[in-house]
Amino acid sequence: ETESTCLGAGMLAAAAVGMHGSIKEAAEAMSGTGARYEPDEGRAAVYDRLYDVYKEIYPSLRPLFPKLTQALKPETLKAGA
Repeated sequence: ETESTCLGAGMLAAAAVGMHGSIKEAAEAMSGTGARYEPDEGRAAVYDRLYDVYKEIYPSLRPLFPKLTQALKPETLKAGA
């Protein structure tokens, strides 16, 4: 995963100091296309069914979220409580 803000700054700097003839050239040289993901209709149906289950159980679980948040705080984990 690329930090796009830093990459953009690097492209501008590379063009400014003459490493590349223009910002466009710097961008072409310093970036590329990452992995490409296509939707899978079969999996979409599975996730639709799972989302229906999630919507049913969420109201029951919601009251437990504050306890979970407290249990995962660094000071709680450090104390071993």
